[in-house]
Amino acid sequence: MFTYVPSLVLFLHTSLTFVALSTASTAAFPFQSYTALGDSYAAGVGSGTLITSCAPNTNCNGTCLRNTGSFGYMLNQIWQPSSFQFNACSGANTSTCPAYQIDSTAANFGAPDLVSLVLGGDNGQAFVSIVYNCIYIRDIPILRTESCQDAMANAMMVYNGPLQANLEAAIQDAQTKNLPLNGTQKRTVFVFGYARFYNTTNPSSYCELDTDYPSPGPNGLRAQINTGVLQLNGIIAAAAAAQGATYIDVDAGFEGHRFCDAGGDPWFINMPLTGGLATIVDDIENGVGLPPGGLPDSFGIENVADESFHPTLQGQMVYLEAMEAALGLRDVTSGGVKREAVPWAMGFGGRALQMGAMGLAL
Repeated sequence: MFTYVPSLVLFLHTSLTFVALSTASTAAFPFQSYTALGDSYAAGVGSGTLITSCAPNTNCNGTCLRNTGSFGYMLNQIWQPSSFQFNACSGANTSTCPAYQIDSTAANFGAPDLVSLVLGGDNGQAFVSIVYNCIYIRDIPILRTESCQDAMANAMMVYNGPLQANLEAAIQDAQTKNLPLNGTQKRTVFVFGYARFYNTTNPSSYCELDTDYPSPGPNGLRAQINTGVLQLNGIIAAAAAAQGATYIDVDAGFEGHRFCDAGGDPWFINMPLTGGLATIVDDIENGVGLPPGGLPDSFGIENVADESFHPTLQGQMVYLEAMEAALGLRDVTSGGVKREAVPWAMGFGGRALQMGAMGLAL
């Protein structure tokens, strides 16, 4: 991973704005057509600028929360395969992803020879319930929709239930859709895991370097949440292996940039609750109590901001660089992009210019 220096990025953005995105040779990119599938992590929620139109994909609107900082979108901008479909959508699960991103004619799936997939992290809203009940309002029982331990147990039931079989079906669909029905041909599919959110060794005082929300709680809770992520990754990796797809582990790329790390620079987005519930939480914690009208009609996991616990742009870069490495487009020993593929994109300066040309600041 590169070390990003904000002042240098600012210099590059202000002094070199005339630099256009280099046109990568299509021969250097090993595939002609690329489709990005999956959930909010694949959509890049909160990582860049919201994409509200991406014709000819008619299944593209603001509700999917697709962002220009998504690793799939950036991969296309940098390497420029002959065609690209950005079908990932926030809220997708193992049922809706195949139905709306692959099988639906509105998804315009086509017949790509390369597919990336991030899926399984919040089937049944299992994880967002943990975020809400175990983190945001952990110490305010009156606002819980279920206990923290119940939220944890329910997530494990989802992960240990039919999730692997459903993931395998989604992967198989991505491998074979619109290919000859002879059973011998499968396209290349890269299946990504997720990253652990917390440093589990530093005291809570380190967590306060991030922001007021979410309150990470004791180390034991952090460890439980991290363990859940690793268990989920194991299920995803097993599903990918069963279908002959390539599993890509991104967890190590976030080392040093998790919540509660010493640097106070997490590569996950940290947002307050929405819909006025954050104010109610503050009032309760400060001894003011509930508002005169009582609780709002709508409160619960829907008050967790869409962006919370999603990778920042730097976090999406971890996914991007992992995919570049899997494609043989990165020299993983030095961390540099291969010179012959994108001549000017070498080391920090080249990557910063790539991002600047796409309107993204690292």
